[in-house]
Amino acid sequence: MITDEKEFGEIDARLNENDDQISQIQNQREELHQKIRMLEMDLAEKRIKRENLENRCQEYYHCAIADFGNTDKQPDDTCEQSPEELEKILVTIRQKIVTIGDVNLEAIREFEEQKQRYDFLCEQRNDLVKAIDGLHRVIRKINRITQERFLDTFNRINEKLQEVFPRLFEGGSARLVLTNPNEPLETGVEFLVHPPGKKLTRMSLLSGGEKALSAISFIFSIFLLRPASFCLMDEIDAPLDDANIIRFNNLMKVIGEKSQLIMITHNKSSMEFADTLFGITMEQKGLSKVVSVNLDRENHGKDIHGIQLV
Repeated sequence: MITDEKEFGEIDARLNENDDQISQIQNQREELHQKIRMLEMDLAEKRIKRENLENRCQEYYHCAIADFGNTDKQPDDTCEQSPEELEKILVTIRQKIVTIGDVNLEAIREFEEQKQRYDFLCEQRNDLVKAIDGLHRVIRKINRITQERFLDTFNRINEKLQEVFPRLFEGGSARLVLTNPNEPLETGVEFLVHPPGKKLTRMSLLSGGEKALSAISFIFSIFLLRPASFCLMDEIDAPLDDANIIRFNNLMKVIGEKSQLIMITHNKSSMEFADTLFGITMEQKGLSKVVSVNLDRENHGKDIHGIQLV
């Protein structure tokens, strides 16, 4: 874009310079032609006067002017300049015209070519400006819709978090905070937790089990907002103690009513809450075997739903 605009400026400057030169040459030529016409008229008039004088001299005195003396000395008449001087002026003017040179007849054609090029580039530039404006409008629309949806989802996750966090901690509260509320699409998100009996703090200051429960509450808040058909977890209960395991599994039961939960675990307490267990054993060296146990007798023989542990 910057290169095109610079090229436009250079072309426009050259065109203006050519126009000025052509105009100056035409003005000078017109002035010189006008002077030539005036001098030619003056010369013709003086020649007529000279011829008249010669005729009168011949008529009245029956002799030529040359008989009276040096012909180089011109008679004193009303003319300020002699014909010879006028001839010299004409020669000088003609030499000036030759020095100026002929008018460049190709200048008009070159001007038209440059103008066509200039108009073409201007049209392309206008198309690019329109395209850029259109893209800016689309980007602004996308940013507006994205911001609205982000803030709506952010607030709904916060609401779910107020439900899930107290269930896992038996009290307390947690909330998500935007680090830069004025720029929702560029902001970071901070997770503030308030476990029961403790001050409001950041997750980084919690113990390992509290961090795990806080992360689980955040993940399940999102999952409850947009439930999926199944959820796969890999030893998510490893950092939890027995008391937290019970609350965690109770929440798993609630979520398992609408979605199929698959969790890899080594915790026996978690296994007690499962509907189906899948065990991996190696009866022979290098050969694994899958053993499944259905703990939900009511759904025995039906499709697998609820919680399956591996």
